Amino acid sequence: MQIPFPAGSLRDSGNVIAVLTDDWGHNMDFLGVNLAKEPRGLISARLDRGAGATCGFTISGAPTVPGTVPTTSPVTVSTDGGIDWRLRGGVPSRYPNASGLSGELEGWSRAGFDDRSWPTVSVPRVERAGLGEVGWYRTRFTLPLPACVTAPMGIRFPSSRTVAEVYLNGIHIGRIGRGATDELALTPGLLHTDGRRNTLAVAHWNVGTGSMPEPRLFAYETRRESANAGCGLR
Repeated sequence: MQIPFPAGSLRDSGNVIAVLTDDWGHNMDFLGVNLAKEPRGLISARLDRGAGATCGFTISGAPTVPGTVPTTSPVTVSTDGGIDWRLRGGVPSRYPNASGLSGELEGWSRAGFDDRSWPTVSVPRVERAGLGEVGWYRTRFTLPLPACVTAPMGIRFPSSRTVAEVYLNGIHIGRIGRGATDELALTPGLLHTDGRRNTLAVAHWNVGTGSMPEPRLFAYETRRESANAGCGLR
């Protein structure tokens, strides 16, 4: 894929290119030929400076192991061409939050973040973020279950084409889209079911779907502990 720079966007110096990559795991190790070790994500990037002059980096394949079926070419890494590459990920002390998204690093996923300056919108909603950009959404809800009722809960995003990172009360609970799943379990203990407020944050990646769906809570099952007396709202 070749992406041209818009006219007038380049400076004489100090140009910065940011690339948001998405990794949905490794290949299956079919027949034990080390397919699971194939490089994933961004494995090549070059700048064309005209007249065929390029610089950047290339990582291709893995060394062939004697006695196995060759599946990839040997590793090749070109010179950096004077380009400094930096990898930005999550802060280890905030594990398991590790997407490296600017909004996450700024605390937009946290329960205590002050979002009063954010505009109020309704979902489903056509995403105003540009193609390839990330839009953030936050909402709060309470779920006061009766004292003697157990109801494991989940959250569903109706559109299977939606790509998003989902956070509950400041903790990253999973990602949806790309055919992986459109629903996530809400971990007991992390989800407040005693009337305390929950904060749901969603980082929605506009990959061409163009809309942010309305998340919906659901119960996997509902059980009442009949042996306990005095069942009522907490």
